[in-house]
Amino acid sequence: MLEVLTSKRDIRYAQGNLEKLLKSALGRIGRRNVGYPSGNHDYEIYAAGPGQMYWGLSKPADHHSIRRYVNSFGIYRAEGSLEITVEISVPEQGDDGRVQGMFARDPVDGAVYLLHSGKVGGGTAGVSGRGFRSFLGPQLETVQGQGRQRSGILLGNVKDPRLPALIWNYVEQAAAFKRSVRSGSSDHSGTEQELLRDEVWGRRKGRRVGELDYVSYHGLVYQALKNWVQPNLRGDERASRTSLIDLGVWRGERLDEVFEIKTEASRQSFYAGLGQLMTHAAEPRTRMTLVMPQDAEMPLDCLDALKRNDVRLLRYSLHGEGLDVSVEIR
Repeated sequence: MLEVLTSKRDIRYAQGNLEKLLKSALGRIGRRNVGYPSGNHDYEIYAAGPGQMYWGLSKPADHHSIRRYVNSFGIYRAEGSLEITVEISVPEQGDDGRVQGMFARDPVDGAVYLLHSGKVGGGTAGVSGRGFRSFLGPQLETVQGQGRQRSGILLGNVKDPRLPALIWNYVEQAAAFKRSVRSGSSDHSGTEQELLRDEVWGRRKGRRVGELDYVSYHGLVYQALKNWVQPNLRGDERASRTSLIDLGVWRGERLDEVFEIKTEASRQSFYAGLGQLMTHAAEPRTRMTLVMPQDAEMPLDCLDALKRNDVRLLRYSLHGEGLDVSVEIR
């Protein structure tokens, strides 16, 4: 189980790694006004260009109600005040659940990860942490805090050169969620994303060394898979996900194809993936596809099981770093 960083030194070091990665991936813009429902501030802004991610940082200060690093992210525009899409605040020290972010260490290999509560604002009824977590779909990571357990959405390793792309994917998802609420299309029921009560959310407690890095890539792989599927859809078909299915292709109310994404290729992960496919492919004609990393060999008996059960295997690989990260599926 991950452990929350609480010392001022450890948090400052993790925040420093985050800053280095973001500055290497984004260009320095200068001071810009950043607004939100309760006010606005001028921040030093780094951005990838119009329509791309921006980042602004406010370091711990006495005017904060809680001394914290405030990492503000959103979609950059060349003129006007910038809107905050996601704020990832981390306390300067200690374990404070009133802020939205935290750094946590894997006690096995010492890797440090950035997590977020999923809480997003925007001054619109229906824009909430619970709604966004359900819209996003991942399970929560369980983190050991000071005398209690906490949960958060895993964003990535603070030394992973791909972390800026993972944060950008998260920002894009938050922006899409807010648009769906504002347009009145946020009731993701039936074959769409299903709103879940917090207490039925799965919480990951055990983890193999190194697997967390792959878990953080799930959102990128999902988007690449959806882009891979959509060009082959017919006019009456649509691709979407639900609370139980990573990606499905529906024709009307009928599920024609189901995809399951796995972030590592252990036997346990394979068994889980195959079982999930067979559980959700309720009709004999529903096609099943397992999606697994390219850089892991599949045992021969697992490959035979896929063949016997008529399950297609797709492999994915990641390339690039910074914001220039791509997912190849084949």
